[in-house]
Amino acid sequence: MEPLVEVAEGSDSVGIDNNASFFASIKNSKLAQSVTKNFDAWHAVIEINFWLLFISSTVGFGAGLMIINNIGDISKAIDISDDSVFVTMISVGNCCGRMFFGFSSDFFIHRISRPGFLLIAYLLMVVGFGLLAFTQQAGLLYVVTPIVGFSYGGFFALGVALFNDLYKHKKNTGTIYALFSLSAALGSFIFSQQIFPWAYDRHSRATGIESNDCDAGSKCFRDAALVTNAALLFAAMLLAVLTFRTRKLYSTAA
Repeated sequence: MEPLVEVAEGSDSVGIDNNASFFASIKNSKLAQSVTKNFDAWHAVIEINFWLLFISSTVGFGAGLMIINNIGDISKAIDISDDSVFVTMISVGNCCGRMFFGFSSDFFIHRISRPGFLLIAYLLMVVGFGLLAFTQQAGLLYVVTPIVGFSYGGFFALGVALFNDLYKHKKNTGTIYALFSLSAALGSFIFSQQIFPWAYDRHSRATGIESNDCDAGSKCFRDAALVTNAALLFAAMLLAVLTFRTRKLYSTAA
């Protein structure tokens, strides 16, 4: 069959070949490869699941770091001079929480999904902060610190495992995890560096103390504990949504 359009030798066919090679070179360029390579990272960032995990982790890590970084001021407020025992109890609780939630989320994954275990850890932290808000004596602080440490350890064990479940098939897992890890720094800044000093210094000025110490008992940190507890409840709601959204993912793991 004769061609419908005859193209003279050395005419536009050469231009078409050149254009094809030009676009092929663009497709194979380093810029295009970089955009394609990073597509999974940016696609993950705009996913709802990523933000549900990121926001809840910001609150969880921030709440834990608020206690860890300010346990000395909390102890002084209720007339406890030596806070080393509470630091130790937080550390032991942290270790136990990592082991318990790490092993349990693998062993019982066919019954409770990993977001479900993370939700349990958050609700446990809510209990700890509820007790902290009304701590008047050292006895109750002996209960609060291991609860907070245990929950905080669960956040680390489950957060990393849950992240791996959601993004292990992505090309840029390291980039996505780097973005996710910013939640700890952001949570520390909000809760440990902003909310707690706001509540603590407010009651220090109310009692007429010139220094940074506060001797008003649990009032020194009650507002911070209540605000954080409300944020933890909100984060637990987000995790409940994440648990529902990932139910099919974990139903296949049974």
